[in-house]
Amino acid sequence: MISEQELFLKSFQEKVVRLKNRAIDLEKRNALLTEELQKEQNSTRELESKMAQLEEKYNSLKIAGSVADGSSDLGELKNTVNRMMREIDECIAFLND
Repeated sequence: MISEQELFLKSFQEKVVRLKNRAIDLEKRNALLTEELQKEQNSTRELESKMAQLEEKYNSLKIAGSVADGSSDLGELKNTVNRMMREIDECIAFLND
């Protein structure tokens, strides 16, 4: 006849095995979710880069169009050129450091 302690021990061992299996399953799920997150972050970075490039193109086209039409506000054009010059100066300063 099986004693109460042996039943308790057997039950305890079964619970440990279930917990170990659950931990393994959770580790696998965590690895999959980490991989998925990495892919999404890469995708986000690519989209942000593409958006920045498109914004740059848009601004360039806007400036070119307004200069070609002669209909642009001279103050706006001057501000744009000044902003671009500041960005160039920042890049030069960064390269000199």
